[in-house]
Amino acid sequence: RDQAQREKRSLDHKLREAQRTLEAVQSQRAEQESMYNSLRATHEEAIERVNREAATQREEILHEMERLAAAKDRAQDQAADARDAAERIQEQAGAEIAVLKEELERLQGAVRHATDYRIQQERVQAVAQQSRCSLAWSGVLHV
Repeated sequence: RDQAQREKRSLDHKLREAQRTLEAVQSQRAEQESMYNSLRATHEEAIERVNREAATQREEILHEMERLAAAKDRAQDQAADARDAAERIQEQAGAEIAVLKEELERLQGAVRHATDYRIQQERVQAVAQQSRCSLAWSGVLHV
């Protein structure tokens, strides 16, 4: 009977230790589950935040690409306008140069004519002077 009571106490003791161990394991498991759930929630929140940030960045990039495309189109339009203006200016300059060349040729002709006329006048004056001198020497003209 003593032997049975000792065994019973020993078994009771082992049972209490097993229950404490079980409770500790269950407590640890509950703690680990809580940590796992917390980490999982944090991970999901991080994924959602990263996805939101990525979506925002995609929108910003698309907006910037649209802005750059519009700026490129404006620059191309401005370049085309500048080319057209340069062509018009070149055409106007060509027409003005042609008019100026004609005017220059006319003025050069007038200068040649005036020079020829002046030379002719100088010759006439020289001949007239020579004639006066000849007449003066001959005594016809009294100076």
